[in-house]
Amino acid sequence: MSGSISRIKLRILARRIKGFLEEYSHNKIGLLGIAVILTYIIVAVLTPQIAPYTPNDKGVADTFAMPGWVTIFPQYNRLPPTLKNQVNFAASELNNIKVELKDYDPELCQLLNATSITAWKIKYNGNDTELVEFKLSWNFTYNYLPPPVIGYRFRWRVANLSKMGYNLELSLVRWGSTSDEYSLWDSNFARNSPLRSLKYKTTYPYKDWPTLVEARTDYNETLTRLASQVGLSGNITSKSVLQVLFPEPSEYCLVMRVRLNPTSTNSTCEIDIINPEFTVLGAVSGILGTDHEGADIFSKLVYGVRISLSIGLLVAVTTTVIGTLVGVTSGYIGGFIDEVNMRMVDLFLCLPFFPLLLALIALFGRNLYIMMFFIVLLSWMGLSRAVRSQVLSIREMAFVESAIASGASRSYLLLRHIIPNVMPLTFTAMMLSIPGAILAEASLSFLGFGDPKLMTWGRMINEAMGYGGFARLAWWWIFPPAFAILFLCMGFVFTSHALDQVLNPRLRRRR
Repeated sequence: MSGSISRIKLRILARRIKGFLEEYSHNKIGLLGIAVILTYIIVAVLTPQIAPYTPNDKGVADTFAMPGWVTIFPQYNRLPPTLKNQVNFAASELNNIKVELKDYDPELCQLLNATSITAWKIKYNGNDTELVEFKLSWNFTYNYLPPPVIGYRFRWRVANLSKMGYNLELSLVRWGSTSDEYSLWDSNFARNSPLRSLKYKTTYPYKDWPTLVEARTDYNETLTRLASQVGLSGNITSKSVLQVLFPEPSEYCLVMRVRLNPTSTNSTCEIDIINPEFTVLGAVSGILGTDHEGADIFSKLVYGVRISLSIGLLVAVTTTVIGTLVGVTSGYIGGFIDEVNMRMVDLFLCLPFFPLLLALIALFGRNLYIMMFFIVLLSWMGLSRAVRSQVLSIREMAFVESAIASGASRSYLLLRHIIPNVMPLTFTAMMLSIPGAILAEASLSFLGFGDPKLMTWGRMINEAMGYGGFARLAWWWIFPPAFAILFLCMGFVFTSHALDQVLNPRLRRRR
């Protein structure tokens, strides 16, 4: 008998769910809201796969680089993208020098904590004392406007050095009617000093040097070094120097010159050039360009979805539970408990929400969980009053009086009659409170009271205002987080509106 009753209840529940879905499917606004919310949820789940970088990755392009798709417009079609090239050097032939290209070297891999490398191992075993110059070269074509920034990075190591001075120099050669060569870097510099020199070292205390040295772009030193070679002085900028180096599309060559100065007929030397890279930081990058640190804005926007959804859902659920419990308790029990609860609600409603929220966060710290706690603390009162009014109305209805006359207990009345009848109100209110929580967090972050460890949409707009995004009219930095907040809130508002129409008999449309 009990099994039959359970099956009947399940069929009734299935029929109700089916009726709800059919009714909701005819609400176009509701379907649009659900589609928007599902899109955000999918993005939040697949964030590592969708975002090409993390929010902490800087220098992926030049600062304030425009979105990559602007190159479809004629005035922007020659702006350079970011070009990160793994340099594949070709070696010239020279007696007494042997060059090996290695993809795996146990010693170097151990030093770099890597499973594979690309290294050019240059070995010298000569029997004279003449100066030797050896060249590694890599040719490439550049077809864009002068780049805003160029850079290089590689590691080098010297081993088995005996009776030998040496010098490494990295140069950029532009082919044309004349071959112009510009020195970017060289290895002969005093320890703990930025001074560079192209002089040969005849004595070289290798024991005082680290086993492995990393060479990477020092922009100030590189600019100063290049400016003297192109004849610029005074107010030197990266733009003015690189306009001379890259005046028009042309063929270029990156050259690593290895100069050796043996001091004996049995001099030896091994030099490893490891994982060389040459980079052009573009003036256009990605879907939404870059910010003041060259960080990818699209990646920051995608990572912000998780934070906003988490805050909205957690705050809304907690607020709804507290407001419903207080409202049901006050409305059903009444008396002294109702009086105490409502006076507490009145007290909280008199408090200024946002100024108090700012003061509390400034006092207790800019932490996400602290922020969520105080938003919940100051947000549950309105729902509790609405639920109390609904409970007072339901308590006087005929079906509740009939249940009481039949001997139903308080717990039975609450679980089977009161709470099920206030659920449509609480569910609709919960959907409406989600955009409120999202906007509260975004407002706090915009004013500088957000969690500094998390990248949120409000923080993005705050940084755009504080670091020149508005002054430079960097619309690709300002508008995307604002529209992301708008569309997410719009999705929940549309869904709440549709739920109210479906669940509220007075608003339900006749078909």
